[in-house]
Amino acid sequence: MRSFAIAALAAVPAFGQWQWIDWTINNNGSSQIKHFSDELTSQGSTSGTQLTVRNNSAMFLKDDMDVAVESCFMPNLRGGSISYDVNLSTVDCGCVAGIYLVKPSDTCNQDPLDVDTPMCPTIDVMQANKWGFNVAAHPCANGTCDSASQCDLDMKIDGIAKYGASAYGPRGSLIDTRNDFQVKTEFVSDAGRTTLWKLRTTLQQSGRTIMMEADCGDEYFNALTDAVQGEMGFVFSNWDNTNGDAADFESCNAPVSNCDSSRTVIDNFAISSWYSNEDRYVAPVPDVTPDVTPDEEVTPDVTPDEEVTPDEDVTPDEDVTPDEDPVPEPDAELIRGGVADTINRCEEGCTSCIETWMSNAPNDIMYECVDETLYRYENRCSTTSRDVSLCGTDDICHWSWPQGDSDKKRSIDAACRPIPEEWILNDFTFNRKTTRKMWYGTCIYGCGGRRCANSWFKDDPQGKNGASAMYRCRP
Repeated sequence: MRSFAIAALAAVPAFGQWQWIDWTINNNGSSQIKHFSDELTSQGSTSGTQLTVRNNSAMFLKDDMDVAVESCFMPNLRGGSISYDVNLSTVDCGCVAGIYLVKPSDTCNQDPLDVDTPMCPTIDVMQANKWGFNVAAHPCANGTCDSASQCDLDMKIDGIAKYGASAYGPRGSLIDTRNDFQVKTEFVSDAGRTTLWKLRTTLQQSGRTIMMEADCGDEYFNALTDAVQGEMGFVFSNWDNTNGDAADFESCNAPVSNCDSSRTVIDNFAISSWYSNEDRYVAPVPDVTPDVTPDEEVTPDVTPDEEVTPDEDVTPDEDVTPDEDPVPEPDAELIRGGVADTINRCEEGCTSCIETWMSNAPNDIMYECVDETLYRYENRCSTTSRDVSLCGTDDICHWSWPQGDSDKKRSIDAACRPIPEEWILNDFTFNRKTTRKMWYGTCIYGCGGRRCANSWFKDDPQGKNGASAMYRCRP
């Protein structure tokens, strides 16, 4: 991360009056207004939930309109996540769009060459442009940072190894960086939410996904376990790295001449302090108990009268050496596959369920929820004209979009997704008005002579405007 961004965190301008701009974010389901100072190092603009950061800027998100370090917005993130939409279409080779978590103080900095000043623990939540994407942790234990992170997720290395060189970038097969895409970074803790041990970042666009994760180890992450729980603030920046000195995460031929037109556009920024807690998988210890009990009598396979001839390949004078000790298998790894045959393989509240298995037991299928976003569902997706790859073979697959998205069915996040079982088997309130358009909602599967009407969960506080609202067969 650029050191100027951290240095400015505690700086107070020597002239003029601080000006402030507001930004609306989602904090654990609640819409909240936060603030940025608008001064020399903070050149950006907001419009509702959208933030634009201009080149050579660092913007520090504040709870209050106060220059003090303590006024930084510092949420609880151990076992939680950050999600947002991002547009990097103008952030070219050599330019960097950054989102950083920083444990601020009046003395620390982020220059690894400065050994005399304590350094801030940081997490590079995003260092990216349209040619690369990187997430990295810098615990900086005892005030000293590694020159290179020992825990990072790099599209240039991890992403290419898993998805191929053409998956991310302009006209990418999975993430086309000419357009908006969605990012979710999880700060994975153990099930008891006491220890931070893994970073996981998921990029999504039109139903396509890139997921990278790294187990960072308890010892290396120790300095961040407490810091992410309400001690780290956000820095949003956009900076020039055309000389290549400060970051190396992109897959492009040559940097542009300058980054004057570079802009980072962030929208729908959301914090969740929950739902990203899971224990490490521990491979079972193999049973080494011998099959023969002490009292069991073992009889030879050869009867007394049977003549035993040596193998043809072994001559009488040939030395036969025993086989070498078998090489032990490496630790099993968790493999993540495609979508499950039905969304109902995962727990209630899950909206995307995938198959997983251990590398040493490929036939023992397990299931993992990878999305808990609340969606609004509409009509059935045609398998011939729409991409239904997010749905399993046994799913009911319908067009959907995130609840509350103002673009609704035209949202960039709209896609064909499986309808969870609770959307079908529940207690509903039905609108009195019915429709003859029997292809609406789940009515397309037949109503047995009954009418089709809009309906919603009886306990949905938003009623007909809630996520549960869709057309169903009246009782």
